[in-house]
Amino acid sequence: MYPSSTIALSPSPSLFAPYCRCAQRVFVRAHGSLIHTSNCWRQPGVSLRHFRVYHRRSPHVRPPRDTFHTPPPPIRLPKMPAVTSPPPQLFFSNEISTMDEWAKRTGIPLTTAEALGTNYARARRWLLSVRTSLVQEQGWRDVTPLDSRLLFDIECPTPYRSSRGLPRSPNMRLQIPINASSFFSRERRVQWEMVFHSALFPGLRHTVPAVADLLHLLQCLLTGMVVLIKEEQVPGEGVYRTIRGLPPVEWVTSHEAALVDIFGASHYRQLFRAASDTRVAFKLERA
Repeated sequence: MYPSSTIALSPSPSLFAPYCRCAQRVFVRAHGSLIHTSNCWRQPGVSLRHFRVYHRRSPHVRPPRDTFHTPPPPIRLPKMPAVTSPPPQLFFSNEISTMDEWAKRTGIPLTTAEALGTNYARARRWLLSVRTSLVQEQGWRDVTPLDSRLLFDIECPTPYRSSRGLPRSPNMRLQIPINASSFFSRERRVQWEMVFHSALFPGLRHTVPAVADLLHLLQCLLTGMVVLIKEEQVPGEGVYRTIRGLPPVEWVTSHEAALVDIFGASHYRQLFRAASDTRVAFKLERA
């Protein structure tokens, strides 16, 4: 038989009252001790009597006072790192096969070079308004002398600076040709990649409306030539690319009058339908 010691407790009447008439013998294992109670409560609110504790290890060690009242400590799970992915990047391609694929997706046929040139010529006034806005409102300046093959050539200091205030990259430079055919010249492909793959569009297209308008207008004029690509890592599957070839439908709607002047009503309606359908305006592929 284990040695025993007797202690007296005074439980709260409100806590133990529901059990006064039915409590008989209770055996609870806690902290290595066998707790035996008998004749616990004869009347509601009467103090606990004859509380015998039989200790397995030491006859003089009482259970902690907070054995039955202290809740277990909360389980603290480690914080998982936030899942991040790089922002969408602009990609330039003058491959006719790529533009033809987008023409089939959107339902807008890839017309002749002459027809593309006609629409591009109608958009020159809009393109020049982009240049004016950047020069007058954003502090850009013209690069001189102007190449005769360019509609405009402007630059501005990069906004990206080091902690010492030094520029992190060369000046931003924006060049737009006077004819759409210049985009498809193999000799000038690197020139256009330097324009569209620079930090200009990722850094300013969300904050400078003129830069966003230029990107979206080019996506309408030459669909598939300039696209936004976002890469995401899917666990267990690999890398997927989401490619956007058309501007948001909200932009198409808000610039309806100008787009109808450039493309005509029929072409605009097809452009609106394509931009409204995410299955058409976006393309998902595995990298």
